[in-house]
Amino acid sequence: SDARNLMDDKVHRVSDSARSVGQRIESQATHQAASAAEVLRESRESMGEFMASAQDKLVHAKGAVGEATQQMKESAQARLDAVKTSAEAVADSTAGSTKGLLGTIKDSMSKVRDFVGGTLDAMRHTGEKAVPSPAVEESVIPAHVTVSNDSASVDPRQRVLSKEYIDSVCEDLIKLYQRRPEEQFFRHYDREAVFEDPVSQAKGLYEIEGIFETHRRVFAKSSTLERSWKLESSDPIVVVVKLLQQYTFPVIPKQVTVDHIIRLHLNEEGKIIKHEDTWYGRELPGSNMKLLGTDLAERMRRINALFAVSVVEV
Repeated sequence: SDARNLMDDKVHRVSDSARSVGQRIESQATHQAASAAEVLRESRESMGEFMASAQDKLVHAKGAVGEATQQMKESAQARLDAVKTSAEAVADSTAGSTKGLLGTIKDSMSKVRDFVGGTLDAMRHTGEKAVPSPAVEESVIPAHVTVSNDSASVDPRQRVLSKEYIDSVCEDLIKLYQRRPEEQFFRHYDREAVFEDPVSQAKGLYEIEGIFETHRRVFAKSSTLERSWKLESSDPIVVVVKLLQQYTFPVIPKQVTVDHIIRLHLNEEGKIIKHEDTWYGRELPGSNMKLLGTDLAERMRRINALFAVSVVEV
């Protein structure tokens, strides 16, 4: 009986102790849950404020982007309108310039036809076979210029003005007009030389080589019917070359004859610094119409030269 009572007492004490521990654990758990709930609530509030701020900033950014996009569209449209207006003006001016150039070419072709017609009439009347023989004029050398056999005593300017040197320059030039744009025939050109004819304006030896390479590709044949040259001026040094050149087109059996009157401007070293080719002695085409201070006809000739060089590169 005493043992049982002692056992019951221990059981009650253990039970009371366990109950007390359980109550403390429950109290601590409740307190921690409440703290966690408070932290979660505060986090939700902070997140809500952050999301609201982010939403406001996003709306503001969208508005700013929309305004910037609209401004860019308006600016781009304004520039496009300006470019379109300028392009239309250039096109109108170019059309007028091209029309004038075509008229010049038409007149030149008419002269060629008259020349050919006259030649055929002369052939019919004389019954002779027309085979033009090269007529080379003697280079006009000033009286004070003498050519010595001693190369060491020859002044460089005298060498340039000599008949032998001028003949070599002109012979190389004729090779170029005969569709032979080989490197050795450009030896008398300065690297910064300028070439001009009624349809093109080339600057520099590279572009000039491109012009004659284009001639080689465009025509199937180029024959020199008549040729002559002379020293027009010794100060500055200017050589005038006259070529009657007959060009044959490929595929279509058509020929055209052009009367070239060429002025070669040479420097003191004997290099060609300017090659001016006028057809039938006409002045190079010009225009009274200006765009931003630039001659439209000159601009078109410059574009033609660059286009020819680009075609050769391809």
